[in-house]
Amino acid sequence: MAEETDTDQRARTDAAVLVALAWCIVVTAVTLVVESEILTGGRDCGERSWCLGSEAMLTIGLVAGAPLWLGYMLVSWLIAIAVARSVRSALLAGTLAAGSAAALIFLVLSLLFGG
Repeated sequence: MAEETDTDQRARTDAAVLVALAWCIVVTAVTLVVESEILTGGRDCGERSWCLGSEAMLTIGLVAGAPLWLGYMLVSWLIAIAVARSVRSALLAGTLAAGSAAALIFLVLSLLFGG
C-alpha cells in the first residue's frame, strides 16, 4: 500500500473544507427561504400592530444571523481540517464537519438561551 504524501493530505483537507463550506451555504439558503416565507407568499400583518412583515423578518434575520453564519463557517472549517486527517473521503469529512458544527452551535445556543 502506497504512503500518502503531504500533497495528497493537503488536497483532501482542502476538498473537505470546501464541502463543509458548501453545506454551510446550503443550510443558510434553505433557512432564508423558509424563514422569509417565500413559499407561502408572506405574512399578513393587517390586523396586528406588532407583526413584522416578511421583508422586515428577512432583514432582521440577515443582520442578526450574520455573526451566527460566520461562526458556523469558522467552526465547520476548523472541524473539517481535523476530520480530514482521519477520514479518507473528502465528501464524508466535509459533511461530518458541517453537521458537527451545526450540532455544536445548536447546543451552545441552547445552553446560552435556555432552550
